[in-house]
Amino acid sequence: MISALPLLLLLTAFAPVKVERLPDMQVPRAGHAFIASDDDVLVAIGGHTTGFVRTQTAEEYKNGRWQPLPPPLYPHDCGFCLRQRDGAFLLGGGLGEDFGIGQSFGIERYRPDSRQFSAVGILDRARAFASAIELQDGCIAVCGKLHAEDALAILDTATLGT
Repeated sequence: MISALPLLLLLTAFAPVKVERLPDMQVPRAGHAFIASDDDVLVAIGGHTTGFVRTQTAEEYKNGRWQPLPPPLYPHDCGFCLRQRDGAFLLGGGLGEDFGIGQSFGIERYRPDSRQFSAVGILDRARAFASAIELQDGCIAVCGKLHAEDALAILDTATLGT
């Protein structure tokens, strides 16, 4: 006789999850950064919109609706987004032109407490689809690039703008 316990565990693992549909964003987007601040405000930054056209916009979901934020400096379409230990988000790189062409260099910081973006420098090389992590010493390791000639880069946060 086969035990029903493994089947019960399997069915429980795939039990339905409650899903709430939020209102549509003001700008339809993909390839964007999507973050949640400490106060549970959702923020969508950059990416591309209909027709694979980059969008240099940002919006937050708060009090049941999406509302515009001051625009980021760069669209960061398919760029990296890293939450830093201080609660700020570092955004970098992305596709350089509409229709998924090229790669970009720009890095900026988004501070949820002030809802502001600020430039902090440029990458060592243009990058799209890269990943980033914050190391123990506070430096940022960036790896990945859309095409050949990828290399690991270490960004010294002491030299990045604030």
